[in-house]
Parts: sequence; C-alpha cells; structure tokens
Amino acid sequence: MTATSPVSLFKQPKPLDSQAHRSLRLQARQPYHFAAQQSLVPVMAGEMAQVAREYAVVFSDAPGSLPLALLGIRQGHNAYVRPSGHWLARYVPAHVRRYPFVLAEHVPADGPVGTSSRLVLVDADAPHLVSEGGLPLFDDDGAPSKVLQQVQQVLVMLERDSERTLQQMAQIESAGLLVERVLPVTPRAGKPVGLQGLRVVDEARLAALEPAVLHALQQSGALKLVYAHLLSLVNLQDGPLVEA
Repeated sequence: MTATSPVSLFKQPKPLDSQAHRSLRLQARQPYHFAAQQSLVPVMAGEMAQVAREYAVVFSDAPGSLPLALLGIRQGHNAYVRPSGHWLARYVPAHVRRYPFVLAEHVPADGPVGTSSRLVLVDADAPHLVSEGGLPLFDDDGAPSKVLQQVQQVLVMLERDSERTLQQMAQIESAGLLVERVLPVTPRAGKPVGLQGLRVVDEARLAALEPAVLHALQQSGALKLVYAHLLSLVNLQDGPLVEA
C-alpha cells in the first residue's frame, strides 16, 4: 500500500453560527462509523504515550506534518472500527474524539493587516448533531452554551498541542533522523503488505547524533516523541492491524 495524507474526517465543515445552527444539539456518544475510512490520523505530543501503546506511530513523507497513527493497512479502511461501530483500542486519538468540531483561522477581509481570529467549524452532516435530544450548542439568546464553551476550550488546547508538536517535528527533521522505509505488515489471513510513502526514525542516525543536538531534542520534549515512535512499531506485528 502506498500511504497518502490522511483523508479528512470533515466532509462539509462550516463556521458554527448562532443563527443558522441555533437548533442544533450535541449527542456526543456515537458509533465510530464516521471514522471507518480513516487509515491514518494525525496525533500530538500530549497524547503520544497513550497512542504508542495502541498504534504504530509513523511520519508522513511531507515535511511540516504531524505524526500519524496507523489505523489500517488498506486505503479507506480503519482496522480499529468494528462493523458495529465499536473502537478496538483503549485509547481513541484526540483527532477522532474532537469530531465534529475543529478550529480554523479567520482573516477578516476588511480588517487590519495581520489580524486574525479563530472560528469553530462544524461538520453539519455529523451524526453527533441532532435537532432533538442531546445538549444545546446555544442558549435562547444565541450565546454559546456551557457544552459549546467546553468544546471551545478543548479545541484551543488541542491547537496549542499541535503547534508544540510541529515545533518538535521541525527539530527532528533538522536533525536528519527521518528516513523513508517500506514497513512490512503480515496479516494473519492474507499476503504480507509493504506500506510505502511513510518515514521512520533511523536508529543509527539517532545513535550518532552530536551531544548538543541530542540535548536540544531532550529539552524540547522531541526526544520523548522519538522514543514513543520507536516503541510503537511493535504494533505492526499484532493487534487489529494484522487481524484485519
């Protein structure tokens, strides 16, 4: 399989609007059918230890990208989602759990140069959004409800973690640690698969790093990301990936 960039969970993301979406309500507990086609999802430093216990963490061949959790060895298939919609792991990546909400930068057309703000986007077709039952996103006056305020807080935290992770990834890239490799996976039923278009940390290059570079990686937290990635590769050998 040749890996590509993760397919977006968000099919029709639109700015959340207190008028257009006044009647929407959030019913958060949903089967994971909405993520059944995600074979790769981005992950962040703050969740890396939990992710590495369950999934193989790999890197895109495109610089400037977040690390990726490998969820399937076939394009468009998530081995961690049962036909029933249940998730086959103790930890679900934050990118999946935040659905159907995401933050986006908004640059006003008539505002001062360099000014921007953050908008909450919502996938209006998501099963989490209903007209009856669930919790309201807005109160009767059109102000964000308590649940929407909590969603906004979580999205801001995730964005900060994403920015921190990208900074760490830039250090790892600069240190020359990432190399493209074919990752072998042998399903219990079927022929071996070689996953292409992904990068991993080269352990020989890691061992040969100058002390100052190694220290800088340790100080920023990037070294934890490197070791979590290396430990996570054992998940290529068992679990849902090989059962699929």
